[in-house]
Amino acid sequence: MQPATRVTASCHEPVGRRRVITGQVSRSLGAAATLLPLLVACTATTLPPVSPTVEVVTLPVSSPTAAPPPIGSPTTVATPSARPGQLFCVDAYTTEPGRSGPQPFLAAGVKFESLNAIGLDPIPVGESGLSAERGGYFTKSPLYLDDGVAWAEVTVIEGDASLAWVPASVWTSGGRWLLDAYLAPRAHFESCDGSYTGFLGGLLTSAADECLTLGVSSSLRPEVQAVRVAIGRDACN
Repeated sequence: MQPATRVTASCHEPVGRRRVITGQVSRSLGAAATLLPLLVACTATTLPPVSPTVEVVTLPVSSPTAAPPPIGSPTTVATPSARPGQLFCVDAYTTEPGRSGPQPFLAAGVKFESLNAIGLDPIPVGESGLSAERGGYFTKSPLYLDDGVAWAEVTVIEGDASLAWVPASVWTSGGRWLLDAYLAPRAHFESCDGSYTGFLGGLLTSAADECLTLGVSSSLRPEVQAVRVAIGRDACN
């Protein structure tokens, strides 16, 4: 009986140089079967583990962009800083005496350039160059405070009218603004350090013929003075 053939090999040697101890290795299928488990074991023990590589890609994030305003949206009718019935030195259009016309000052030291008991024909608001959502008639009449008057107030005592004095920066802006934002039944005026001060504006009435009674008071005369005002010529006769 032939002695059993024992095959040994080192996993650190090249496969082609592995030694055969105790006899010659037959090229039979049996020898191949004997070497196969050793080759598998060597392969499993000599190859280092491979860690998977994960590449993280950071994509740039664009900042949100504001949506553009809708085409054709109205942007000219907004009224900035509307304070109906509140006018101060910064809202005045003049501090120069002599620009108020011949009409005398009232006892309260207040003068209306165009408002009196005789009256003038008003202008339909749509033809006055002003923009207003409500209709009616506009009578332009700047108001003036005389020297020595710190403040004055005007109210509508009788009649259908709204006071419509407006800051000079708005009145002379040249843009479209709504007169409605400045309408008030009472208006308070403050002069520039007690000196001569003029404000732009007037009255808005529903009818072209209206007889009004305005109340006027001031720091010079706090008692209310009743003043008749005709909207439309001879409307108070």
